[in-house]
Amino acid sequence: MTTNEVTKKSRNLILALLFLGWSLGNLDRYIMNYAVVSITGDLNLDASSTGIILSAFFLGYAIMQIPGGWLADKFGAKKILLFSVIMWSIFMSLAITL
Repeated sequence: MTTNEVTKKSRNLILALLFLGWSLGNLDRYIMNYAVVSITGDLNLDASSTGIILSAFFLGYAIMQIPGGWLADKFGAKKILLFSVIMWSIFMSLAITL
């Protein structure tokens, strides 16, 4: 295999992994809209409290876009993406086990 083939194979693998991560991140946002129905029922929340939960979730998501972009500019996109995926994996694992 030539160096060019290895580079192309690595690039395709990285692209596939980034797409998978992006897909899972978006799936997480979409699932929240369906999960809130169960959360509301389990905790006996009214419509106002449910709205606050959804607002907090999406506001936190939106607010983190600004520092994420700044950090990617400062430290490089690869490092920030790797760090983000690792932290997301850790917190999702904790959420599942609790």
